[in-house]
Amino acid sequence: APRREGMASLRCLGWALGRSNRAGTRWRSTTALARTLELSQTSLTRRVELFEAFQRRQQESTPTGNVEVVVEVGGSAGAVEVECAVGTPRDAFKQAGVRGKVAAAQVDGALWDMSTRLLPGSRVKPLFSNYTTPDVQAAMAHSAAHVLGAALEAICPRILLTNGPGNPDGRFYYEGCVGRCASTCQTISADEMKSLRSHMRGIIKRDHPFERVEVTEAEARDVFVDNPFKQHYISQAMKRVPGGPISLFRCGPFIDLCRGPHVASTGLLGGVALLSANGHAWDPAALQTAGWPESEPADMQRVHGVALQSMDALKEWQQHQKTMAKRSHRTIGAAQELFMIHPVSPGSPFFLPHGTRIINRLKAYLQKKYHEYGYDEVMTPSVFSKSLWQKSGHWDHYANDMFFVSDDGHSLRPQESKNAIDGSHDVVLERGLKPMNCPAHCLIYSHRPRSYRELPVRVADFSALHRNESSGALTGLTRVREFHQDDGHVFCRPEHIFEEVQNCLAFVRDTYGLFGFEYTLNLATRPEPFLGTNEVWDQAEGRLRDALDSTGERWTVDEGGGAFYGPKIDITLTDALGRHHQTATIQLDFQMPERFDLTYTDEAGETQRPVIIHRAMLGSLERFFAILCEHTGGKWPLWLSPRQVAVCSVSQQHAERAAEVHAELKAAGIHADLECGDESLGKRLRRIRSLRYNYTVVIGDSEVEGGGVTPKERDSEANGVAISLEEFIGNIHAAQNAV
Repeated sequence: APRREGMASLRCLGWALGRSNRAGTRWRSTTALARTLELSQTSLTRRVELFEAFQRRQQESTPTGNVEVVVEVGGSAGAVEVECAVGTPRDAFKQAGVRGKVAAAQVDGALWDMSTRLLPGSRVKPLFSNYTTPDVQAAMAHSAAHVLGAALEAICPRILLTNGPGNPDGRFYYEGCVGRCASTCQTISADEMKSLRSHMRGIIKRDHPFERVEVTEAEARDVFVDNPFKQHYISQAMKRVPGGPISLFRCGPFIDLCRGPHVASTGLLGGVALLSANGHAWDPAALQTAGWPESEPADMQRVHGVALQSMDALKEWQQHQKTMAKRSHRTIGAAQELFMIHPVSPGSPFFLPHGTRIINRLKAYLQKKYHEYGYDEVMTPSVFSKSLWQKSGHWDHYANDMFFVSDDGHSLRPQESKNAIDGSHDVVLERGLKPMNCPAHCLIYSHRPRSYRELPVRVADFSALHRNESSGALTGLTRVREFHQDDGHVFCRPEHIFEEVQNCLAFVRDTYGLFGFEYTLNLATRPEPFLGTNEVWDQAEGRLRDALDSTGERWTVDEGGGAFYGPKIDITLTDALGRHHQTATIQLDFQMPERFDLTYTDEAGETQRPVIIHRAMLGSLERFFAILCEHTGGKWPLWLSPRQVAVCSVSQQHAERAAEVHAELKAAGIHADLECGDESLGKRLRRIRSLRYNYTVVIGDSEVEGGGVTPKERDSEANGVAISLEEFIGNIHAAQNAV
């Protein structure tokens, strides 16, 4: 191994063995560091030996008797139930005579590994490797991530792996710390990517089974004694289930912490491809809990890939990616000069004139709907004192994702302060840029006493929001640090919830229907723990269910998926490329009114607490801009288009009339551009087509003589029909006013 690589690992391994009780001593001398490196070279073998010892123990302690289960064989139309006395899903499918490549098992509706011990009375169903259901796809991707982890440890022997999840869309990654020595940063090179692909193909070809064992916390820490990041994830697992078992998985020589499930074996991974490698920054707090030395930079690399059912499916996916690349909002944004990102302000987009036109039209549409649905638009500050964030709870739970500023050069470190929300003097000069609008809207609501006659109070806000996203997470307009949200809050009585949520759902229907999006509705219910009483939650969830039923649309339930302060409805849209985007949210909140002591006086003169409904239709305008850009492929609808009409003269002798037409269109408030110049007509028309103008008006002899225009619609094969300029302007205005 290169010396710089080895030294980085020596520091990391010295840390690990210094923390381990098993090591017995801290490695301080150069000789001791060399001994640490020697342990690193044998640690993979040692992990396998420990895993096999745990496996033998598990086999010896597992009851040898079989349990009675029911195996569902065949499709939904012709399913046959076979009763078996078996121990695992693998045994059940073998005894039931199931044929084909079984990737995993569905046991009582949940995805299971093939080797997990069954419980009496279980209903077991085979899931084949050619299934495209999200759970099978996620297991496929997760299994491919483990194969990648094995390849990373083989090709990059000094890497310290962190974690490798898989997604239902087939994408996966594995992340690892590659170390740093002095100022030289090690990354995954192009040659190493080739080697990783080759090594993964070998692992898949050898068809290693995925095997699972359960161990104690101490045993898991012993297996990963040389990896501080695995130690961190062990601690996280213990927080979720204190004292519970930890599961380890093995495929070939690779051992990993994992909850599973996985497919039966690596040979079932039909189409796997590595896509890219990029840097990623861990949250400093997570590094601290992992025990990573503050003086030692943690250079993370993520290797990304995709796993699908077959090579044919992979080729189809790759072709789809090429189509998506052409429709990328970053590609279209550059070609149409809509927005830009500059390194002096990473994650904060600059909207250019044509992009700003689109944003303004989106806002104008929303403002029209605000008037229709009874919202009042407000403007609120961007910077608030620490005392507000303490009261709202963001200081305790969201501070790492916020930007802070200070006055007079004072420190940005947290300081003691008086509560300034009640009007008392705020002695702290520290301020935070707001990541969301709800605390400011609570201040607006509470600035004077409220009567039941005023409720519901509906406010909306387009103020800029700031969230301190890590640099590695920033992506075009979809993940930014500064953004604008169509943020709205409804302060209402509990009995208003049904009607107000109905109005929000109607707002969603109007908006997504306008853009041609299909969408799904999902009710997320009470989690554990939760704020409030069972009675309040039952009533709130009942009103949300009634509101969803009133739409006449299908909806699903995510049991326990709500926030601790209230249930919510998530709206997920599907774009023209078949991708799903969670955008709109309708969230009930019982906590914020308590924190800000929001009240109103009821009919009897008693003080009551309102409920807050957080709602956003588009979510982040920047992100919705990106989604809509890719959904339309840059072919903006006329009412939203930043380039509605291009006026083009056939030759210089027609240029004067073309300029007159252009001036009249501009005077009518239409986004029109003039294309007259020395370039050939064909070249100018090709540029017009590339910029996706809705209409092209070519001025030639007949237009000069007759005084009319012959507009041709975008993508139309037919020639335009001659009409008067006034009629053309009226048609465009009618289309705009219809929205």
